[in-house]
Formats: sequence, structure tokens, C-alpha cells
Amino acid sequence: MLRHYRRGGLMARLSHDRFWRAAPHDSRAMREFTLLRLMRSWQLPVPEPVAASHWPRAGLFYEADILVGLIPGSANVVQRLQQRPLAPAEWQALGRAIRQLHERQVFHADLNAHNLLLDPAGQAWIVDFDKCGVRTGGDWKPRNLERLRRSLRKEATRVAPYHWTEADWAPLMAGYQDLPAPP
Repeated sequence: MLRHYRRGGLMARLSHDRFWRAAPHDSRAMREFTLLRLMRSWQLPVPEPVAASHWPRAGLFYEADILVGLIPGSANVVQRLQQRPLAPAEWQALGRAIRQLHERQVFHADLNAHNLLLDPAGQAWIVDFDKCGVRTGGDWKPRNLERLRRSLRKEATRVAPYHWTEADWAPLMAGYQDLPAPP
């Protein structure tokens, strides 16, 4: 799957896909490619990096792309929740996948319901590691999880149907804590 890096927020009004010039190895695409390779070597549930590109543009800018392996039959959590409620085992798989990242100190800057995938076998995957990295300490982990929870709540106001309730958070956290699902 090819992904072209796009700007977000206010800067997107000025340029939707150009970033301040950086050395190729410091560009978003190359940093994400390198992080994905590291995470794959740790056998974390992330897509395989295939290629990355960095093109200097008009003086002080660059554009970038990354090519990652497709996860056949997968859909993100929002797409799944528009079809049906997730089973407790699926929420637990998502919690375990997040925990695997956190155990390796991988901070996901945009942990949200769109960046968590489930494949047809119920395997959880995490995608989109732009602006992510390995961090020390652990004080950021609860905030990372809370960001995901806000995302789940936000999508409930944006899409319908959307089969999510606050009670679904418990099996996700049980998976994260590697506990049996609550009754």
C-alpha cells in the first residue's frame, strides 16, 4: 500500500504535502521506514516496510512516500464498528497489540481507531507510524491509551451506525493488561 505524506492542521492550508527540507535519512518517510524495520525485527504486529522515497522540491521543501505491505482482508476498527460490535476477543487482541508496542517503548503519536486493524483471523495490527518513535519511561503510556479512547468516543459522534459503548473499553484493557476478559 502506497501512502503519500500529507500535512495536517493549519499547515495543510499552506501546503498539503510539502515539508521543510531535511536530510533524506531524517525525513518522515525514512524515519517511519526505519522504525517499521526495527519493530518487524521485534516481531511486533505492524506492516512490513517495502520502500520509502524523499524528493526535494522548490528550494526549502521535500515530499515523501512510503510503501508498506498490505494486510489482506484487514479493516480498521472504525470500519468494523460500522458493520457490527467487536467481540471481546477482538478487543483483547487490540489491547495485546498495543501492549506489545508499549513493552518495547514504542510511542504511537496518532494512536486512534483508524490506525488499529483487524484481519479476518482476528489478528490485530497497528499502522501509521509517522512521527512515532522509541521513548524512555512510562508516563506517556496511559496518555497514549487515553488518546485512543477519545478517538473511539469521537467516532461515535461522527459515523452511524457505530457499534461501540464504553463497556467495550474493559476487554481492550484486559488484553492490554494480559488478563481474562471481564464477564
